[in-house]
Amino acid sequence: RAAVFAIRDLRVARLQIGFAESLRLRLAERLAAASWPQLMRLRYARITQLMSETQGVGGAANMLLRIAVGAAMLVVLTILVTALSPLLMLVVLILLAALGVMMLPLIRRAHGLGADMARGNFSLMDTTAQFLGGLKLAIGQNLQPAFLSEFRRTVDHLSAPQIDFVRRQTLTRAATTLLTTVFAGLLVLAGVGVFHATSATLIALVLVIVRMTGPAMQIYQDLQALARVLPSYANLRALDDELAALPR
Repeated sequence: RAAVFAIRDLRVARLQIGFAESLRLRLAERLAAASWPQLMRLRYARITQLMSETQGVGGAANMLLRIAVGAAMLVVLTILVTALSPLLMLVVLILLAALGVMMLPLIRRAHGLGADMARGNFSLMDTTAQFLGGLKLAIGQNLQPAFLSEFRRTVDHLSAPQIDFVRRQTLTRAATTLLTTVFAGLLVLAGVGVFHATSATLIALVLVIVRMTGPAMQIYQDLQALARVLPSYANLRALDDELAALPR
């Protein structure tokens, strides 16, 4: 098992790093093929920011793999529940659906947060680049306080949504744990009073449900993380398409 895990981690790392580096290399090739007048029309802060975000976008490959593995585990565990009790399997599916409904608003919020962070990071990079580009003039006109004030406002704008997102994520995780616990108790009561299941079947079902919680939560967390990096990936693709469309 240790050998398999070591091989898996190495392959996943190669996939993730290779994906990120392929994005950087493709952008570099597009930039190298462009002429000087074409490059002058581009915002340098935009290119620098997107180049720095490729590593985070590369993590999407790892997230997709974890989502696929978690989904496969849920399918296998659902089949196991069906073999134990087809009727109780419907109840388990209702639980998974309820978890999905709880997580959907958080996933949408993660996507919006990712878009806000991409715009905010570009604003920080662009403001800094403009300040450094005209540093002598800025110091001569005493523009340092204005630059610092604008920088501070942007940082505050980025920080507050992230803290709120973590708070919502923590509350959702706690609510999910509570929901799973309550559901396991109700399942035992329903199995005894309604379905007349044996004790061995109920114990097996509870263990399977507890085991299903881990992959389900991992899928939802990876979906949130994936939603956060999708805006950055979309910006990378937009820049790549823009560079590819430049006349040669």
